[in-house]
Amino acid sequence: MARAFQFPFLHFTIFCLMLIALFLYFWLKRFALWWDQYRRKRNPPAPYDPRLFKWYSHAIQFWSVMLFFGILLLVISFYLAGFEFIGKKVGISGLVTRSGNRVDFIGSDGRKIHAQVKGPQTAAGGVFLRFPNWMNVLGIRTYHRMVTFRGNNEIDFHYGKKPDAAWMQKYVDDPVLLFLYKHRDSNPIVNIFYTESVYFSGNKKRVIITNQGYIIQ
Repeated sequence: MARAFQFPFLHFTIFCLMLIALFLYFWLKRFALWWDQYRRKRNPPAPYDPRLFKWYSHAIQFWSVMLFFGILLLVISFYLAGFEFIGKKVGISGLVTRSGNRVDFIGSDGRKIHAQVKGPQTAAGGVFLRFPNWMNVLGIRTYHRMVTFRGNNEIDFHYGKKPDAAWMQKYVDDPVLLFLYKHRDSNPIVNIFYTESVYFSGNKKRVIITNQGYIIQ
């Protein structure tokens, strides 16, 4: 949650907080007017207008829905902060080292992955979340999460074919991400896909992240 208040996630978080503040302002204003009519209704013969009471009641319901929507966006902001943000410029995702068939990865965000691979060469595999370009103004761009490493004797998903949700469940313990991945073909907002880097050799490499995928140096 704390990462949501740090750059580069802060942009979207501020947007969500501003929406919540705006919706809460209108909710409180309508609630005060409704409460005034409610007190008049409970304390006759004070002047009471049933039409205003009903209108303010509906207004409270409307702004309650809008306030819930703002809070939902803030929750999404907190969730996206659990991924690595991909900006316009390439960045270092982390460092991968291989010893025998064991691969260890330490991400720039502190995330660690350990994997057993088959074959002398290695590829990095991760899940990408790509949002429409118009969402850039809200601070939402492209995100990724490294999930595993695979050897060049494990080529079933390296040349176009994509894993299903059952396979992904072996490497991802995030139920929200698994749900989104399972229903990726029917999701109209976010494009979710799994991709692997080219195979690389050597004991220690840097993993570079771009909008298109991984580059190994």
